[in-house]
Amino acid sequence: AGYDVFAVIEPAVRVAQRERGLDHKGQAGTLASAITAGVAMGLDAERLAHALALAMDMACGTEQYVWDAGLCDTKDLLAGYGARNGIYAAQLAAFGFQGPPGALDGPYGYYHAFGDGYDPAYLEPLGKRFALAETGFKPHAGCRHVHACVDAALELLKGGRPAPEDIVAIEVGTYRSAMTPDFRVNYHPENEGQAGFSLPVAVSVALTRGSWYREDIEAYDEPEIRRLRHLVKVYLDEEIEAAYPEKNGCVVRVRTKDGREYVGRVDYAKGEPENMLTDAEFEAKFRRLVGDLLPPAQVDRILELTSRLEEVPDVGELVRLTVRGKKR
Repeated sequence: AGYDVFAVIEPAVRVAQRERGLDHKGQAGTLASAITAGVAMGLDAERLAHALALAMDMACGTEQYVWDAGLCDTKDLLAGYGARNGIYAAQLAAFGFQGPPGALDGPYGYYHAFGDGYDPAYLEPLGKRFALAETGFKPHAGCRHVHACVDAALELLKGGRPAPEDIVAIEVGTYRSAMTPDFRVNYHPENEGQAGFSLPVAVSVALTRGSWYREDIEAYDEPEIRRLRHLVKVYLDEEIEAAYPEKNGCVVRVRTKDGREYVGRVDYAKGEPENMLTDAEFEAKFRRLVGDLLPPAQVDRILELTSRLEEVPDVGELVRLTVRGKKR
């Protein structure tokens, strides 16, 4: 339900919010969180509506963190704010608090205040399309716009792994939104936050380390990676640009000292519905992310429960398992 609500709110305000610098996670994400929490709590339709309306007034967040990458922590916090505020809105509604009836379509409602106005057509997909099936999942760290570049580099490595010291030229062909503004083609990042948005860094790290997790991004200034990123030429690939945003592909070409050329290409970044992670890849990502936070037995139990979530009588057990040392 939360995905479906997000899908009828965020697309309608996307352009206006980009222009105003607003963050979608903390904005539409808050409303989606309220519905998710309300459904889980068993709220009736009237109280669900109040939860959504209350969440509208808690929606928050800007994307200034993009321009101040590495100098603030709000990028990750905003997702937490959205989840927390949505749950709080649902709790308030359950207690009896009421939100404004015009929270979405009123003169000062969400579509007007945070977008360019309301159109009843925005809500027509509800109950007809299921957004979860159309949602992408990030397999890597950093900015989503660098992921296709990472995936293309990993595809290239499948056809032969050129020694980093033998590489003399790297080309990255991508779509316009992946290479603008300028911080997306940053050859001189000053910190890992800036590095996470940089295509030259992403392709250099992927070719050298074979992955793009946080610890990989932290290696952005190692000598070999620093050398490689200055060999990168980023250009607009007209074919890939023409297919965007339906596709978010990338092509990577590497030339070595002996004249050999290696090429990797993807039409969709890994994790898009058309190029979805396998169950094994989802599990591997989860294990890697929580491996130093939870004991193996708890990790195994979480995976076992989530594999049959619809049969779990008490979701509280799953929540308790996310705390170190809690087995039940």
